[in-house]
Amino acid sequence: MHTPPSYARQTLDSSNPLARFSHQRRYAFSLQFTSQAAKEGMRVLDYGCGEGDFLNLLSVQRPDLDLVGYDPYAKHDGALYRKIDSVSAINPKSIDVLTCFETLEHLNEVEISQFLANADTLLSPQGTIVISVPIIGGPTLVLKELNQMVLHRRRSEYSVKEFLSASVFGHPAPRPDDVKCSHKGFDFRSVPVWLQATGYKQVRQLFSPFQKLPWWSNSQIFYVFARAE
Repeated sequence: MHTPPSYARQTLDSSNPLARFSHQRRYAFSLQFTSQAAKEGMRVLDYGCGEGDFLNLLSVQRPDLDLVGYDPYAKHDGALYRKIDSVSAINPKSIDVLTCFETLEHLNEVEISQFLANADTLLSPQGTIVISVPIIGGPTLVLKELNQMVLHRRRSEYSVKEFLSASVFGHPAPRPDDVKCSHKGFDFRSVPVWLQATGYKQVRQLFSPFQKLPWWSNSQIFYVFARAE
């Protein structure tokens, strides 16, 4: 049985220079946006922190911040931040910056609703939400699928019709039953709809890695939200 590569091997340490560059830019933007949003001494919660790579980097860049990581699937202890297994461990309205990077695409509808409810409960009145999600569609989908098939020996999840519709016309394919290990069919354009419907306003948007090029030339998008007045 083929052993799936580690997350680092698929991202920052990828043998594909384009994939490596894309994820390096993603991490740089994640650190930049969070550091800009967080004033001295503020509390930052990374929702879906994984193995804590982002929080570890942020702790070096901003040692003044109170860092918390939440990920019910991660089996590790945070050394440079406080890892929690339940959001109930955090006092309501005590989070100044809530980050959620490359996580929403792995949540089902129930879990997305829970994320939105948790954000509303935990975020302070003047708090900020910083989100990044992958762009699954356009020409970059071709590169992503080739990367998965050639470097990681994974068969494509797409039918020919689904692949052409998503890569040429930008129409999302149907989502699979299990979204934990798949990006298929995720529509980045849904994120602002979800947040705005629950009382937030979008204050910033940025494509990555090429911020001045259109969405179909990029692999990720960043959003910044604040509570609507």
